[in-house]
Amino acid sequence: MLELSILYLLKKQKLSLYAIKKNLDEKLPYLYSASMGAIYPLINNMEKDGLINQKVSYTKGGLKKKTVSITKKGEEVFFRRMTEDFDCPMNHLELFVAAKITFSEFLEEEYRKTMFTKIINKLEEKKQILSLLEKKQKISDLQGNHIEFLIKQINDYAKWLEEKL
Repeated sequence: MLELSILYLLKKQKLSLYAIKKNLDEKLPYLYSASMGAIYPLINNMEKDGLINQKVSYTKGGLKKKTVSITKKGEEVFFRRMTEDFDCPMNHLELFVAAKITFSEFLEEEYRKTMFTKIINKLEEKKQILSLLEKKQKISDLQGNHIEFLIKQINDYAKWLEEKL
């Protein structure tokens, strides 16, 4: 998820490592919270994989500054990951859905509609699992209320996505 988030940010503009961290914290806090200790090695790996370029420059005061930009291969990987089927554990579904919706601004209408339809289908799967759990397991009233709340949330989310189609 962090790699996809960084590619998304770099599709918008070239950024310094500090600006990547700041954008993650300020613009995407609901998706990923990462330390520089997680970002820095990932940036190096992404550069080795050809997804990004790092350019070193120096400020007027002589301080070293790295600017990171996305490559053509990085653009292709971003697009592929945005359009591929969801392959995530059911308990991480909301996070993946939030990321794909947030990053969908770079997709053509046709791909966005296809993706939203896939999201609605995945939400429906989760709703069915929750319904089965509610019926087949011995659960407390509190657990039952929580499952009902989650099902209502999924219904509202799916309805909102259907309106976007």
